[in-house]
Amino acid sequence: MPQVQRGEQQRQQQQLIYCMSSYCEEQDDEEFAPGMIEPAYERVALDAESEATVNRLRDDDEVIVFMPAEETVIPDGPKRCVLCFLLGGNHRAAKRINDFAEEHKAWTQVGELGLFVGILALLEVIPLSLTWLSVLSLGDTCRCFFLLNARAVKMCISESVDFMVPFVSIIVGLLAGAASWDFHPGVCAFAICFGGFYITQILFADADIRERFIRDGGSLMPVYAVAFLVILALYLTFALGGFPSTTDREITFTFLKSEIRIGTMSIWTRFMSIPVIILAKFVFKLWRHGSMRTLVIKIPLARNVVRKGDLEDFLRRRQQERDALWTELFLSWQRSRLQ
Repeated sequence: MPQVQRGEQQRQQQQLIYCMSSYCEEQDDEEFAPGMIEPAYERVALDAESEATVNRLRDDDEVIVFMPAEETVIPDGPKRCVLCFLLGGNHRAAKRINDFAEEHKAWTQVGELGLFVGILALLEVIPLSLTWLSVLSLGDTCRCFFLLNARAVKMCISESVDFMVPFVSIIVGLLAGAASWDFHPGVCAFAICFGGFYITQILFADADIRERFIRDGGSLMPVYAVAFLVILALYLTFALGGFPSTTDREITFTFLKSEIRIGTMSIWTRFMSIPVIILAKFVFKLWRHGSMRTLVIKIPLARNVVRKGDLEDFLRRRQQERDALWTELFLSWQRSRLQ
């Protein structure tokens, strides 16, 4: 980097922002893995504005370099899916089941209409007993859940705020909603199916690391926008008492010698507002960025303070570390192919 003469500018600190990819994927299954994909990330370098700022500094001036944390390597493939984990590591059976489900996914996707039928039944446009048809949506929910990457699912669950808060909120809210129908069996079935759909399709969205899903995720924005409007309408209708068969059941308990009274509809209104907000955030990310990545799994920034004279060496070492990571992955993939 060009150096500037001493005394040209006062001693200062600059914040340099550099963005790099957050995930690397490795297809390391010895039987089913496709050819090794060359790494497609930008080289570690300053952008033009940051480089011009650095060039005006002295060698002993300090700069603050903000970078994403070290890349997280998430191996992918038939051995890494949730279904393989549930089957005790039987990746051959998991692959056969997932391939069959993907081949006939049109049938399971039609089953998602069962949720809309359930909503109409809750409104009593059709008989309330038809809420049982919502169980048809479980087929597509299970198909999507079985395809998720097990390690990415674990990373999602470990996020206490972005996953556990909406997860607990939707469970408590749906329980309160079912209580307002006196736990009608059909309503309970709808609550289970709706909760499974939301958790799998929204909260676990980051755990689907298939290349096609990541690349074309933005094309699903109209679908999720319609889902958001439907869920928002469902939320407002319940909050405003628009469902004919609901009754605001009062729950009473004692807390610190004080008697607390709260209605089930009030619990629904408070707890279900969080999943609605999360879904709005989800749709906004799709519309604004064309990707649903990092909805739950966040990428923290690493703060590094280095002297301006050492900045070039720092960036070079960073690049060497990334190259070494990809070399290690490639050698690991070759060893697995030879086994």
